Amino acid sequence: MKKNYLLILFLFTLSFAPIAQDLVDNKENALDYSRSVEKRINYNKSLSPDKLDYNLEPLEDGKFKLIFVNRPSDYVNIKIYDIIGNLVLTEEKKYMIGSEIEYNFNKNNTKIYVVKVESGEENVIKRVNL
Repeated sequence: MKKNYLLILFLFTLSFAPIAQDLVDNKENALDYSRSVEKRINYNKSLSPDKLDYNLEPLEDGKFKLIFVNRPSDYVNIKIYDIIGNLVLTEEKKYMIGSEIEYNFNKNNTKIYVVKVESGEENVIKRVNL
């Protein structure tokens, strides 16, 4: 009698398995409603430092001037390449806003240079035609 009772209980429980599985399959998953990814970060502009920026002004006879628009953070690494990609000049100094640096490349035949300025984690690359 005890075996029959256990068998009936087992079959009764087993009969609810497809219904339970169907309920689990139809249940909405929390992952189906994940948050949308934000594409913009809103913050107070005064909290973020100005980005590194500079201007290049061509002068006469293979000379040009580099002028910092915003104050660079920390030391500045300046690399100047010719149009082929050869490193022509590199220097590392601390500059302030409004600093003007004049470069003279009149002995080189190249008329186009690429200037890369690195400050902290920022890199700005610009081109100058002489």
